[in-house]
Amino acid sequence: SKNPNLSPCIIEHETNLKNNFYKMILANSITLTPGTLTISVNDNVFKVHCLKESFRDGIYNSKFEKILIKIEELNNVI
Repeated sequence: SKNPNLSPCIIEHETNLKNNFYKMILANSITLTPGTLTISVNDNVFKVHCLKESFRDGIYNSKFEKILIKIEELNNVI
């Protein structure tokens, strides 16, 4: 497109996930989502590049992250 209307930004998102395996799954799912790229994960903070500012809402309100948190909690009970 000649005018892609991009507004790139880098955001930080803190997760409640504790297990590194689930953090890796979340980081990969962010990177596989078009327009977003996980730059780094330090402790519980994800640094993410978004091609449009509006994409950050999907990171902050991730349904997939909520599912991973529930799975993590279930695995801690067992």
